[in-house]
Amino acid sequence: MRIEAEFTKQMEAHRKALGLTIEQIAERADISDRQYRYYLSGSAQPMIGTAMRLSAALAVDMNAIRDLQRPDAFGCYPKDPDEDA
Repeated sequence: MRIEAEFTKQMEAHRKALGLTIEQIAERADISDRQYRYYLSGSAQPMIGTAMRLSAALAVDMNAIRDLQRPDAFGCYPKDPDEDA
């Protein structure tokens, strides 16, 4: 599981639970709704500042999402198989 993919999944789940539109979340995070849709589709990944603003807008704990992945014995997180290119 990629942290980015889990973050996107959690963003969408929280948005729906809050009953907010994509446009409302984008406005709260100070990004365009088009950019937010790129994140949801996986076409783009937010930079850390944007991810923090999205987390605040949605009340998502970024640390909890990171903690869904477990590091190996060396403290490294698993590599996403899609990154082998």
